[in-house]
Amino acid sequence: MPHFLDLFAFAEMLQPSLVDQPRRWEEALREATLYLTLHRSIVRRVGKVTQIDMDDHDLTKSRLVQFALAYAWHWGDSPRDQKLLEAAKLAIKAGHCEVENHHLEYEEVGFDKVDAKKLLVDRASVHVQKDPIDKENGWAVDPKWIPDKYAVVWEALKKEHKHKNLYTECLWKANKELKPHLLKSCGFADWWMPPHFELKDAPQ
Repeated sequence: MPHFLDLFAFAEMLQPSLVDQPRRWEEALREATLYLTLHRSIVRRVGKVTQIDMDDHDLTKSRLVQFALAYAWHWGDSPRDQKLLEAAKLAIKAGHCEVENHHLEYEEVGFDKVDAKKLLVDRASVHVQKDPIDKENGWAVDPKWIPDKYAVVWEALKKEHKHKNLYTECLWKANKELKPHLLKSCGFADWWMPPHFELKDAPQ
């Protein structure tokens, strides 16, 4: 079973830090929210491009998991408490990775088999969102992120869809759609756009 107690352990450790560093937590959570909102939109678009249903992607990222993600990946250069960091990573694993079928941990805890195609769509989406633009329409994912047992599935997926541009069809359209919504509803002053991807690269 998933290690749900790790979520409660993180929650207990989190509260004193929230009291001590409210502004730092606000900034980190804001960055995490921007990243996760864009990521889900990109993943769903890549799913449509590949005819793979990704509408349930990342729905387990509760507020508590978002706090854990904020501390683990969006804390910037500020020093972190290593015990709280370890607790955050365990919370992410228990509250998200072990309960969504696009993560290897899902199978490890005995829920069911990993959905290989969903995992690969997620890996491609992260690549498009975070890595420098490649020359293969966004399909040049570093092989180290493709589990060996899914390499054949990946090559077949890539071969079938590599003519589709994941930058223009997914990343750019997600940014264009979400930016005005979040600016209005959340009051964010700016928007996360990968430094390697500029509007000049987008379709006119």
